[in-house]
Amino acid sequence: MRDKIYKAKVDGNWFFLIAVFISFVMILIGETSNTNGNKEYYVGILAVGIIGSLLYWMALKCTYTLTSDRLIIKFFLYTNELPYKYIQHIKFSNYPSSGRKAAFAKEGLSIFYSQGNLLFIAPENRDVFVEDLAQRREKIQVIK
Repeated sequence: MRDKIYKAKVDGNWFFLIAVFISFVMILIGETSNTNGNKEYYVGILAVGIIGSLLYWMALKCTYTLTSDRLIIKFFLYTNELPYKYIQHIKFSNYPSSGRKAAFAKEGLSIFYSQGNLLFIAPENRDVFVEDLAQRREKIQVIK
């Protein structure tokens, strides 16, 4: 089988809410700690906007690649190769409670591997991803 690359699903609402919250906190800190009357806290808001935009761009570049024998996860500067033989089961999830999270979406897949380890990923089309993975490794149990 040929390698198949799936883009990561990104919920923009998470980024928006985080940026608004951090901007609000920075304005609040700037107002309460301002002793000389200058209004220079806009620099912090600009920095938050730039960093948030960079993180969002990097999240859009995240991919999950299914090869003949392994799942390759590229998330920011992080790359992980997970051989199919270590995957015990996959569960459709709406939000991970623990484990590593290589995703910026609320809906995704929890991958249980190597005796209790958990990895949360969020491919754009979960159903197609799981079908493709099940064809490549038939012994993987899928829990909906």
